[in-house]
Amino acid sequence: MTANTPAPFRDDMTLSAPGLHATAVALFQPARYRKAACSLPHLPFLFWLVAAHRPTHCCTLGLDSGVAHFAMCQALSTLEGTRVAHGILDETPAYNADDVSRYSQKHYEDISVLHPSDAAPEFGGKTVDLLLVEHAITADLIAQVEADWLPVLSDKGLIVMFGHVSAQDDPALASALARLCEAMPHFEIHSGGGLVLLAPATTLPESISALINSTPPHAPFAPALDMLETLGAIYEQDTSVHDADPDPAQVQAHQDRFERDLARVEAAALRQQLDGAHGLSPQPSTVPTASLTGDLLGEEDFLDRLHLRNRRIAELHTTLETLTQTNADLEAARATRFAELAVLTQKLEQKDTQIATYERDSQNAISLARRLTLREARIQDLLEEISRRRYEYGQLQARLSRREADLASLHAQVDAPQPHLPRSRARRALARLIGR
Repeated sequence: MTANTPAPFRDDMTLSAPGLHATAVALFQPARYRKAACSLPHLPFLFWLVAAHRPTHCCTLGLDSGVAHFAMCQALSTLEGTRVAHGILDETPAYNADDVSRYSQKHYEDISVLHPSDAAPEFGGKTVDLLLVEHAITADLIAQVEADWLPVLSDKGLIVMFGHVSAQDDPALASALARLCEAMPHFEIHSGGGLVLLAPATTLPESISALINSTPPHAPFAPALDMLETLGAIYEQDTSVHDADPDPAQVQAHQDRFERDLARVEAAALRQQLDGAHGLSPQPSTVPTASLTGDLLGEEDFLDRLHLRNRRIAELHTTLETLTQTNADLEAARATRFAELAVLTQKLEQKDTQIATYERDSQNAISLARRLTLREARIQDLLEEISRRRYEYGQLQARLSRREADLASLHAQVDAPQPHLPRSRARRALARLIGR
C-alpha cells in the first residue's frame, strides 16, 4: 500500500475499542489546514487524542509547516474553557513563517501563540499537558526533549513525535528512541511514517490509559487503528492534489470526494455501533473489497444524506466563524464606544466643575460689586463730610484771624503809655478782651 493510496474499506472496521465511543466523532472532523507534512496522516488520531485528553496548556516544538499545531488549535477550539497552544518556530524554517503567523492570527488568535526559536517561552513549573514534536526525529532532539521538556510536563503530560519509522535506519537514533520508550509507557503507530505517544503522566483518562496499557499491545484497538490509517491516507491523497495547484473546479471536486470518503468511513463506524447496540455481530462482507472511492452496496442514500449533513455542518461552521468574527468586531467596536463615552463623561465632569467654579466666582463678583457700591457711597458721604469740615475750618480760621488782630491791637494799646488811665483799669480791659 503506497502512502497516497487509501487502505481498502473492510466491514470489520469498528470503533468498539474501550474508551473510543465518547470521542469517536472527533476522528471525522475535516482538518482546515492541510499541507504535506509528517504529521498529516495522523491528524485523525491527534483530533481524538485532544478530545480524550482535554489539555489546557499545549506546545508544538518546530512547526514543520504548522499542520499539527493548527490541527491541535482546531481541536482545542471545540473544548470549553481557556486553552493555549504555544508554537515554537524553526530557526531556519522550510516554510513561509509569515504565512503561518498570519494564519495563526486570523483563525486562532485566542488560542495560538507563536514564538521565534530564539525567544522560546519559559514554562514555570509543571504546566505543559501536551507536547507535539514536529521536527524530524534525531538523537539530539530526543536529548533536548529529555533535558528541557520532560521537567515542564504536568502530571497529565503527554508527548507526541511524528515520523519515528525512519529511526530504524540510524542505530544511534534507534537506541536513543528505544531508551526513551523504555523509560515510560508509550504507544506506537507504524503507518504514515510512524507516530510515538509517550506518557510520562501520572494521571491519564481511561481511554488513553487503555490504549497504552492494552495487552497484547493494541489488540483491542486494531480495527480502530486500521480506520485511522485509512483516514490518514485520505488526508495524504487530498493534500497531494492541493499541492499540485489544480484549477478551482478540480479542488472543489476533490474536496467533495474527500468529504464523501470521510462520510463513508463514519457511516461504517456508526453501523458497527448500531450493530453492537442491538447485540448483532459484525458480518464479514461477501462482496469483493471496495476502495473508499467506490460504492458501498445498499448505503448510497444514507451516505448521500450523511454527505449533505457534513456539508451543512461545514457551512454552519463557516457561518459560526463569520458570526464569531463579527461578534468580536462588535465587541471591539463596543469597547471603543465605551472608551469614547468614558472620555466624554470625563470631559462633561470637567465642564460641570468649571461651571460650578464660574458660578461661585460670579456670586463672589456680585457680592464684591455690592460691597464696592456701598464703599463708594460711604466714600461720597465722607467726601461731603470733609468738604463741610473744611468750610467750617475756614470759618474758624477767619474768626481766629480777626481775634488775633484784635488781640494785637489790644496789646498795642496796653503797651502804649496812657497816663490818664489807671494801670489797673487797663489790665481789666485786657483781661476782658482775652477772656472773650
